[in-house]
Amino acid sequence: MEFETIRMNETESIKDFADKLMKIVSQIKVLREKLEDKRVVEKDLVSLPRRFAHKICSLEDNKNITTLSVTELVNSLHIAELRRNLRIEDAPESALVSQFKGKARISERRQAAVGKIILLLNIMKLFVIVVGNRDTS
Repeated sequence: MEFETIRMNETESIKDFADKLMKIVSQIKVLREKLEDKRVVEKDLVSLPRRFAHKICSLEDNKNITTLSVTELVNSLHIAELRRNLRIEDAPESALVSQFKGKARISERRQAAVGKIILLLNIMKLFVIVVGNRDTS
């Protein structure tokens, strides 16, 4: 059964995964099999990658998982994902690695900034060499 084996990929968004999971749930319900929200919520929680571990713990501590609706769970996870993405975008350049469809990419603006920094460092090195040569002559 596809419902039992589905897992969220590390590069997949919560929205994409929830859409995929709910499509499977809808197919199961069309076959007139009973599938309670509680079971879907449990499946969703165990299918998430490690990056959501802190949010899962928070939900387990602060909410009754057995009464949590699928919509509440997805909304809560989506908000956590958005906050995480904002933190990554606001991180210093040395720690920033944003992911786009599974490939690490630094934005063009940041690449330009890094290029300017490298250019300035090279100019400073050249300046030190020129000034150093003047002092020795």
